[in-house]
Amino acid sequence: MNVRTKSRLGAILATGLLLGVSDIAIHATRHAMGKAAFLASQAEQFDRMYSGTFGILKSIVFGVVMAAVVLGVYEAIAAGLLAAMRSKEAVSGGGA
Repeated sequence: MNVRTKSRLGAILATGLLLGVSDIAIHATRHAMGKAAFLASQAEQFDRMYSGTFGILKSIVFGVVMAAVVLGVYEAIAAGLLAAMRSKEAVSGGGA
């Protein structure tokens, strides 16, 4: 496996790790709130976000921006890992 492939796989793992940790943090926060506080928070969020008009353009723009952010994070991690692996390979004299 070449260095570029290894950096891409590492970036996939790191991005997945970041998303997993954020999901765990959200779950832990909601668990700590308790059921009544969580349901009250969800009711307030529903009233604020979903009871009004639905903006298709706003949703599409948000989806594109979020996809760009996730892809940008992935590419930044991949580029960093690629640079680190190439410098390590250059220091160690190459080889697989």
